[in-house]
Amino acid sequence: MDIYTEIDRPFVRETLKARLLQGHVVILPTDTIYGISGNALDEKVVRRILEIKGRESPFSIIPHSLDWARLLIADSHRSLFDSHIHGYTGPYTTLWPYSGRLAHLVEPLRSSGLVGLRLPDHWITELASEAGVPLITTSVNVHQRPYMTFLDDLEESIRLGADLIVYEGPLCGPPSTIVHCHEGLPFRIEERG
Repeated sequence: MDIYTEIDRPFVRETLKARLLQGHVVILPTDTIYGISGNALDEKVVRRILEIKGRESPFSIIPHSLDWARLLIADSHRSLFDSHIHGYTGPYTTLWPYSGRLAHLVEPLRSSGLVGLRLPDHWITELASEAGVPLITTSVNVHQRPYMTFLDDLEESIRLGADLIVYEGPLCGPPSTIVHCHEGLPFRIEERG
């Protein structure tokens, strides 16, 4: 696994974009904790991350554009999405009813009938836009185990499963707050960590 640090980051953006498009699994910082990421439209990547995590439930997505994200949202919730999504950039994961419009969305990301969207206030959001693909984001840990806060915390099975990491020092969370937008107003808020 290749390891890049904060010093390397300005020089690895092009490398990251290329590797995401080639189907690599990467560990990246967010505005809260480290996440395992990859191209959300690549079924092999999604399946690989499920295997690394040891879980079957869907992940959240960092969209490459809000126009694309809007297509994911059921018509019944479109106006809510339009009026509220900008209020949930940063340390939030918003859950929305899936529209069914994007047939190419990988099955594990839509199997619950909901889609989770994440818009971190972080350069990873720009990376998705620059790469032109939505990114999976889920915490760096085996399911139901503590998430990674330091590089030394990285579990061996995850280290072996990922292709590269951008390490920016300790990120101690907490994980993003879940906002249940699928239930309508007022949104139910679920703090984690």
